[in-house]
Amino acid sequence: MRKLDKSEIPMKKKWTLTIVSILILISSFLTACGSGPENELEGSWTLDWLSSNSGNMAGDLTFGEGKSLVVTEAFSGSQQNLRYAVIAPGKMKITIDDIPVVADYSIEEDVLTIKFEDGRNYYQRLEEAPDVEDEEKLVWSDPGEEEPDPTATQPNMNEIIAPASTSRPTNTSVPAVVQQPTVTRTSSFTPTPQVYSPLSRCATSRLHVGDSAYVNYETGRIGMRSEPVATIGDKLVRKLEEGEILHIIDGPKCDLGWIFWKVRTVYSETGWIPEGDGSEFWIVPIATNDICSGAKPTRLRIGDKAFVEPKPEDFNRIYPEPAIDSTKLLFRMQPGSYMQILEGPSCGSGRTGVWWYVRSEDSGIEGWTRESDYAKSYYFIAPVIPRP
Repeated sequence: MRKLDKSEIPMKKKWTLTIVSILILISSFLTACGSGPENELEGSWTLDWLSSNSGNMAGDLTFGEGKSLVVTEAFSGSQQNLRYAVIAPGKMKITIDDIPVVADYSIEEDVLTIKFEDGRNYYQRLEEAPDVEDEEKLVWSDPGEEEPDPTATQPNMNEIIAPASTSRPTNTSVPAVVQQPTVTRTSSFTPTPQVYSPLSRCATSRLHVGDSAYVNYETGRIGMRSEPVATIGDKLVRKLEEGEILHIIDGPKCDLGWIFWKVRTVYSETGWIPEGDGSEFWIVPIATNDICSGAKPTRLRIGDKAFVEPKPEDFNRIYPEPAIDSTKLLFRMQPGSYMQILEGPSCGSGRTGVWWYVRSEDSGIEGWTRESDYAKSYYFIAPVIPRP
């Protein structure tokens, strides 16, 4: 064996120190990656069903201390306890049934995106409501209004019997609203539609993008088209029923003097429908009220009958207070099921959406549920429009 020359010994020590220094830098880098990003993930996130397309972790997420991850399934309500770790910037390892899965992720503002092999899921951060006491309860109603006809105008998708395991005593007291809205009903409730002319040489309108409407009972069913054309031809998507609820998402357009709007139905379908031809209106705007700053205006009133929008297929959760807390969940209302509006509305913490105190017709359970939130482009529940 060749003996090392004395001149080679300092060079060997130099390379040893260099390698040790590199290893220390790598270890420090991985440690930093494992702490900062994981702290950013900690908290609760709700799945955006409309935008997500992966079957992995299809539910609400809670990233806890000690690298714990709880996935709450949206339909069954069952929970899965997992482990996770941030292994590099924008990359996490999730241990599912002792099998490690590596996924890319990113956080932009309050939206978490996780990329799996079969697609991407999007989650909205949930802010916990602060403890605020002695706030006055906000209740508004129209004293001169008659009780609505209980006849439902949407297809009855339920006839559903509530699972025995979810039945709980009816909550008889209405909790105080966490945040009182600054906008009053007197100033923003507009029951009389305003007619205007948005397009020249076209019929007048009573709608705007962001409004909601229903198919006029007096004029009957109407065809939803794939394009804004008066002559349907092969453009028919389907016939909309009388009283069917619509959300205006684009427009207007004009064809043969008819005014058209792009709409979203409660079944998550989109298409174009004519509002009118200048002599009559085929869809009627729903009066709304701007209650919670930054949120979609409410379409409901005390005494209304409402239903959970059938699509996307997700339960509407009932809580004892207008705040999201999975430990206090009272009931999950099925898509298409009905409820009575008893009290409200409430803005909750100001970040979770518009809340109403309701009674589920399936279970008889009372509590707070959300009409909408700040992140989704659609409503969770819709009013039942009584036939005249």
